[in-house]
Amino acid sequence: MKNSIEVSGKAYCDSFDTKHDGSPIDMEFGMEEDFFANHNDKEVVCHCTSCISNSQGICSRDHLQVGTLNVTAKCESYQKKIKSK
Repeated sequence: MKNSIEVSGKAYCDSFDTKHDGSPIDMEFGMEEDFFANHNDKEVVCHCTSCISNSQGICSRDHLQVGTLNVTAKCESYQKKIKSK
């Protein structure tokens, strides 16, 4: 639901923060409250220059998947650029 997301140089979500109440997002409530209305308009700033989807600091993917690893959130959509010969 963040307005913008920032990804670090090591493909971690720098915008990640743990919930204070520990409860999961209630999707039905979110839809009713229109929290997700502009989910396609979210900007993803990416500092991971080794990722194929990094286009001048902006993520060019239409869909970004973020997973969790202990207290951090890893960008699971990361794909390493193939170096041309």
